Amino acid sequence: MSKSRDNHYVPQWYQRGFLEPGREKLAYLHLNPEMHRQSDGSLKPGRTRFDSYTSQCFHKDDLYTTSYFGFDINDEIERKLFGGIDGKGPKALEAFRADDLEARIEEFENFFEVMDAQKLRTPKGLEWLRRHYPSLDQNELMMEMQGVRMMHCTLWSECVREIVSAEDAGVKFIISDHPVTVYNRAVQPSDPRCAFPEDPQISWKATQTIFPLDRDSCFILTNLEYAQDPQLNDPCRKRTNARSFGNSLINAEAFIRSRKLSDAEVIRINHVIKSRANEHVAAGRREWLYPETEVDTDWKGIQETLLPPSDQLFSFGGEIYIGYEGGGVDYQDQFGRSDPRPPILDRPAAELPQSKKDFCGCGSPHSYRDCCLSRPVDLRPSWSERGIRERNILHARAILNITGLAEHGDWRRAREELTDEKIAKIYQTFVWLWPRDTDLISLLPKPDGRLRSLFTGLIDPRMITEFAIGAPNYFGEILIQNPFVHARCVPPKSNPTKNPAAFRQQVLKDVALLLDMMPLIDAGIVTLFPDPCIFDPHLRSEIWQMAKERTEFQPKPVADIRSRWLPEDDFHHSFLSASEDMQRCMLRRSKPDMPPEDIDRMVEAFRLDRILDPLAPLHSDDAGSVISDGGLLMLQHMAPNLELSLYLAQATGAIIVTDSPHRWKELRGMSRLLPGKPPQLVPEFRTAVREAEHNFLGSQEAVERAHATGASQAYRSLVHDAVRYLTAKDRKPKPNWASQLKGRFARAHAGMGAEIRKHDAPSLPARIECIAPSGGIRDNTVNRLLLMSNVDHHADHVPMAFFIQRPDPTFYRRSHFESLRRN
Repeated sequence: MSKSRDNHYVPQWYQRGFLEPGREKLAYLHLNPEMHRQSDGSLKPGRTRFDSYTSQCFHKDDLYTTSYFGFDINDEIERKLFGGIDGKGPKALEAFRADDLEARIEEFENFFEVMDAQKLRTPKGLEWLRRHYPSLDQNELMMEMQGVRMMHCTLWSECVREIVSAEDAGVKFIISDHPVTVYNRAVQPSDPRCAFPEDPQISWKATQTIFPLDRDSCFILTNLEYAQDPQLNDPCRKRTNARSFGNSLINAEAFIRSRKLSDAEVIRINHVIKSRANEHVAAGRREWLYPETEVDTDWKGIQETLLPPSDQLFSFGGEIYIGYEGGGVDYQDQFGRSDPRPPILDRPAAELPQSKKDFCGCGSPHSYRDCCLSRPVDLRPSWSERGIRERNILHARAILNITGLAEHGDWRRAREELTDEKIAKIYQTFVWLWPRDTDLISLLPKPDGRLRSLFTGLIDPRMITEFAIGAPNYFGEILIQNPFVHARCVPPKSNPTKNPAAFRQQVLKDVALLLDMMPLIDAGIVTLFPDPCIFDPHLRSEIWQMAKERTEFQPKPVADIRSRWLPEDDFHHSFLSASEDMQRCMLRRSKPDMPPEDIDRMVEAFRLDRILDPLAPLHSDDAGSVISDGGLLMLQHMAPNLELSLYLAQATGAIIVTDSPHRWKELRGMSRLLPGKPPQLVPEFRTAVREAEHNFLGSQEAVERAHATGASQAYRSLVHDAVRYLTAKDRKPKPNWASQLKGRFARAHAGMGAEIRKHDAPSLPARIECIAPSGGIRDNTVNRLLLMSNVDHHADHVPMAFFIQRPDPTFYRRSHFESLRRN
């Protein structure tokens, strides 16, 4: 079978809808014709305007062709992917053009699939996709194009839908080489944000999507917020609950079809279409190819033509409730959010900074001058709602009140009085503070050039005090994943609000970690963020699938000594929480020859151990300590996983810090090398770091004090300079820079050692390894996740990662953890 290498990125069946009746050719205009050198040396542009058949318009050789090592040409994407889409296209577009409600509902999903594919399949769309990755060859580009399909459909389906008509106008709609185009009144065609291949983002409030269906009809999508308030003052901010993938309840019958446009209005829309074209436009008549010469308003004035009639918006938005026979209810507000939102999460305008000395609007503990003033607006965390730090403070205060710690401050008494009702309230507060529709990315820090790090490893109060707490003194603000389970995202058996008894042990670990971290959270040194997958089910499924494919043929990892000890210690806690009768029964079963008096002594020892162990449950009720529905739940968090770690580090511009040997091995496996470059950069710095012994403070108060000193600032500045060098776009060799970096490290390391010795606080010695691969730490699948999650600003790779470990791995013994508890 012959291979199809002539790829029409605007299909012929679609082009025919713009032909004038009785004609077989389109008037075709080349906006950037190829220049030809004449015999006298001058340059002359090629032909710019001509009439052509649809078979000769909007096509390019090998646009979708793939190959295997340059051989075995493959055209399956043209035949199977776009062949199937183009098979649905004519029927779907006809259903929308015609006023046939039943057909329109039937073809609703097909239409948006065709529309989404049309936006990506053009040269401009493919180049836009390529720019979101550090590098892609043709095969990888085609793979990623298939991976991000349907990424616009959720946003579009929640818009106000209108089809306008040019039937009564003397001018008809034109077609471009990028037919699905956009308009934003605040972004002129000359704006840098529109430099090829960029367009105003669909998720921005005032961005409208325009898709001509044929010469007489055009489909316009308008975000509901903008349709309701066309004069909003933040047209380039994301719309509420902007997400690329997600379930949404849609009234597919709602369409506005009442407007018949005049010649002037059609010309304005054609002007937008041509302004967003790449190289070519076409029309039924030549005179329609130059709308810019006849448009009668400025760019901002075009919004009056594109906005839907305000008196016909009643079919869009509002709240939706769906009841089920079993008593369940689904809810959705006008922005597609399914969880009720507590008003306290919205930041009142009165709290926004009025001067540089006021607290910053992002919720940090710093002044506006020292926090967001120097950041571009689009690189600031959201100012419109409570930040991550503020929500953690609210959660901690609620826990102190629920457990009684705010009144008596006695951890043992709090354990004794921790009922199942209190456990449910603790986790319900977390749900209340973190609705499932939270835009976590908007609350996280952005890649703003400041030093920060992401911790990935064991998230446990027995482990976090070893290295993660002291890491900010070396690596800047540190991001750590919150271990609390979100009750809306787990089955009933694992739901802490429906089955709180199963969490009697786990709640102590979660609460202890949060309260232990609060001094550093309050100081803005630690950001304790919830699992992003709580708020993005599509991200969760993609992460799981990517991790499954990555590990499918790998041997099962061997757990390190700490990972083996934690579940053993958890089992010990569960044994201590058992009733004394059950303990005696288990002892008799395991040691039948043990005398009764020895068993009594052991049970008494267990009772004392239970009292002294801060993570052992003490509360007992009439039902005893036996949990009828599945026993005690014991969770071990190694978080975030590899893919999510890269995702978050790139989204926040962070380096990665880990104390897990397994995670370190995975990170090394994600190192990418550049041809002609050494495998690892800054070798002198890496060697100096590896050979030096570091000390990590285990006291939150000591860490906070040390963080403010010049010694810590000097070390962080050193790491920051190395990161900036690695992430520079035009990275060039600097004479003597490597030796200078090594000398600075020696001074900074000595200064930190002296600073730590000043503090009367426990510290742990550690060795640190560092990788800085020439191509960064990255994977194309992670860049795809960032694109599909609608992350506007992100780094294209992670420049550096650090591994912290004890010099002596045999250090991990139960006595060590007991001494940490006593401290």
